[in-house]
Amino acid sequence: MQANRFFAVLAFITMIPLFGLGFVPPLFHAQMNPHVLATLAPVIAVTGYGHVATTGYFYVDRHFTDLIAGNRTRFFALPVAAMLLSFLAYEAGNATAGMMFIAFFAWQLYHYQRQNYGVVCFAAAQKKLGPLPRTLNPMLNLSVAGGIIVMLGHRELLNLPALRPLGLTVFAAATLLLIHVVSRRRVFGDPLVLLFSVLGWAFFVPTLLSDNVVVSFTSYAVAHGAQYIMFMMIITGRGLVTSLAIMGAFMAGTYASWLAFTHIIGAPDTFNVIMLNGLVMGHFLVDAKIWKLREKPQRKIMSERFAFLALG
Repeated sequence: MQANRFFAVLAFITMIPLFGLGFVPPLFHAQMNPHVLATLAPVIAVTGYGHVATTGYFYVDRHFTDLIAGNRTRFFALPVAAMLLSFLAYEAGNATAGMMFIAFFAWQLYHYQRQNYGVVCFAAAQKKLGPLPRTLNPMLNLSVAGGIIVMLGHRELLNLPALRPLGLTVFAAATLLLIHVVSRRRVFGDPLVLLFSVLGWAFFVPTLLSDNVVVSFTSYAVAHGAQYIMFMMIITGRGLVTSLAIMGAFMAGTYASWLAFTHIIGAPDTFNVIMLNGLVMGHFLVDAKIWKLREKPQRKIMSERFAFLALG
């Protein structure tokens, strides 16, 4: 029963922002009222940079000490290098900073999709369905690639309208693969695995529907961050109130540190954005190792934390 509640809540917090912000407004030709986005600002902040800040919890959890100590380059050197690269891009000028932002943006969407793949794996493992079809991964990769290509073509980014038909073609290929994948009844006859596979495919559809980059991006950024915060609540293993307090402390500490740092150096807004992107890239690098459940140390820890899923 606990597993069913977990997946039900996970599906709910994924679909609400995805459909409420990403699907409904463009399908009904509704313009997102700026006041609505302003009202949602706290939610966007917590699920956005806030969820990134909670990654710091892994550094103070003693069960991850050996993993981190054995991978110092990944957990310390590479995140610092990402920040340094961001600083150098800022110093090099607008053109270089712009190219770095484009690369960061594409990586971010790919990072979102890797989490979606992980959710499907969790659902399949909990039902003891065995290995997932090999075509699932290419399907998810093609869907995010289509979303990235269309997004980059928008006037707010590269302003290349010709990218839209290319992105739609790539997404159409993902759709054909989805049809092939879900025909595999052994695995995708299970409603949970089917649901999260379809959600992974649909995650970037808002980008295909809307010409408003901010709204479409916000829809799946909030969904991703909400998923992650739910995972972290379970990782802390301290109950709802205590888990939220721990994550809130990491968010507040990160924000306060950043405010102090930027105040001391008198940083302009552009610097803040570029360097925050570097911090987020560090989060990508840490997460990619922490959640690599093919490796025994991570699988052992996560199996214990998510014991109610019986991942094995």
